[in-house]
Amino acid sequence: MNQYLLDLEKSLHAVEPDDYCWTAVNAKDQKYLQSAENNFASEIKVHFRALMRMPENMVRYHNLKFHFDVLKGSRMIQPDFVLHESPDNQNQQIFYSELKIDPNCSLKDDLEKLVYALSDDLNFENAVMIVANKTLRSAMSQIVKHVGNQDDATLKKIFLFHAFPDKEKRIITYHRINFLEIFRETIIASITHKTFDQF
Repeated sequence: MNQYLLDLEKSLHAVEPDDYCWTAVNAKDQKYLQSAENNFASEIKVHFRALMRMPENMVRYHNLKFHFDVLKGSRMIQPDFVLHESPDNQNQQIFYSELKIDPNCSLKDDLEKLVYALSDDLNFENAVMIVANKTLRSAMSQIVKHVGNQDDATLKKIFLFHAFPDKEKRIITYHRINFLEIFRETIIASITHKTFDQF
């Protein structure tokens, strides 16, 4: 995995627990969990851009832009994040990423976008599905269901970055898994735990 993806992973790990979800109260005084994908995405964006600007990273990120919600390709899809040279060309299409933080959402549309991002129309080097709040088992079962018809060369270029908060244990567990490992059932996940006092 390249350093650009590792920096995206670092940015995910830097998101605070309060940005995953919080308790809200409706008009009937009922409590419910609320998740705000835009807020979560903006936190990743802030941390990633900070990494880009670090002196030791200036050469690697020279001429690259980290864009949020930019239109791409003939299908005019709107990824959550892209790292590329410009929306105006296909030079240095480093990665394309989609984000989901609703535990009950379907990943189908976003997974299809990831596959499209690797096609000749967009020609990205890698694609990343970032999933938070949904169990790892649920995320992987949707991946198997919706992208099972792709060849190994495509699957090898797609990664799952997964983050799951456990408020009782006051930790967030992170997984990084290549899609090809999911289909070969030879998962060698990079697993990290981070403890937070503010849970």
